[in-house]
Amino acid sequence: MAARTWPIERLRSVGGARPALDFERVYADEVKFVWRVLRVFGLSADVADDATQDVFVVVHRRLAEFDGGAVRPWLFTIARGVARNHLRSTTRAERRRAPPASPTDDPHTSLVERERLQLALDILAELDEDKRTAFLLMDVEGFSAPEVAELTGTNVNTVYARRRSARIAFEAALRRRAGEEGER
Repeated sequence: MAARTWPIERLRSVGGARPALDFERVYADEVKFVWRVLRVFGLSADVADDATQDVFVVVHRRLAEFDGGAVRPWLFTIARGVARNHLRSTTRAERRRAPPASPTDDPHTSLVERERLQLALDILAELDEDKRTAFLLMDVEGFSAPEVAELTGTNVNTVYARRRSARIAFEAALRRRAGEEGER
């Protein structure tokens, strides 16, 4: 009886190594994801633009090392490291700046959207990194708990607990700030 050959093994036997990732395709498909991850880790919009470029410099340099798994967890890991490096070198005031308005935006709508975004970012900044990561990946980016557990090196129950705790803290902060606004 012949040994079963899995599809990836057939690819390797025919063409040698697995098919390489196309840098331009990865960039086009995932640049917005990387930018959002950097923003949630506390980088201001203009710093996130620079940091996004830094992430893709690392991606380009390490493309040959990519193990062939899912691209987003790999990008998330790189973005997290780049964000940490940028946060170490930026001041608190730079991290708190609101994103600039587009000249085509309605000024009132743009202001409201920037205020809401800034409120969400401020609340996320209050969470510890583990809770913020679980919240970001599951509620914003749609990762499953097992994917987050694998990505962060924790067990699935811990991921669910962190997400639940982050949601509770986020909602409490929203209520607290809404109450503060109502008192004015």
